[in-house]
Amino acid sequence: MDIIKVVFLALVTIVTLYPFWNIFAISLNDATDAIRGNIYFWPRIFSIESYKNILTRADFLNSIKVTVARTAIGTPLAVIVTSMLAYVLSRKELVGKKFITIIFIFTMYFGGGLVPYYMVLKNVHLTNNFLVFIIPSLVSVYNMILVKAYIESMPEEIFEAAKIDGANDLKIYAKMIIPLSKPILMTIGLFVAVGQWNSWFDAYLYTSDQNLKTMQSILVEILNQYQMGIPPRNRCPMQQPEWL
Repeated sequence: MDIIKVVFLALVTIVTLYPFWNIFAISLNDATDAIRGNIYFWPRIFSIESYKNILTRADFLNSIKVTVARTAIGTPLAVIVTSMLAYVLSRKELVGKKFITIIFIFTMYFGGGLVPYYMVLKNVHLTNNFLVFIIPSLVSVYNMILVKAYIESMPEEIFEAAKIDGANDLKIYAKMIIPLSKPILMTIGLFVAVGQWNSWFDAYLYTSDQNLKTMQSILVEILNQYQMGIPPRNRCPMQQPEWL
């Protein structure tokens, strides 16, 4: 059984890591030669020219700062705001609790559409603003439901005891909810961090300033340029659609 477990885990490791290694090997191969394909484990013609082209772009280096900033700022704020909302909606004494919860869940299935959403952001002056990466993503209904369910699984007696000792809701949240909810808070924190790091669509739609472009949006732009056969150095910066 030990041999079977070792072999099984080794296969799982290989299947999990190979796609990353394959992409890394292709990135170290000459770009023109890589189009031929059939690169599996090692680059056929070793070259770091692709890395030079990307790392010498001023807009790409700036985009790294934007991506790191939005991840470092947006993640803790989203965790705090989402967990606060989850705590409030988990309280039985909240008037209209079911109705408010239904309203939040409703937004998971129905949206106003891209154009109305853009107009809202424009009217509140969030377009071409770094805060457009932070404020709209402060609350995720899915993450809120996860935290709410976790809090509701806690014994109600500990909250009653805290209130008898004179603690208000803010103290209960800071001294009890946060310490006791570390597992779920770390989970949604990971979700938010990955989402912030990988996000590019909002930077494409809601910003036209190249100084606000994220790393992923710059990489998407580079991929689009190569697919269209346009040299990245000779093409104008990515523009928003005319209707925006």
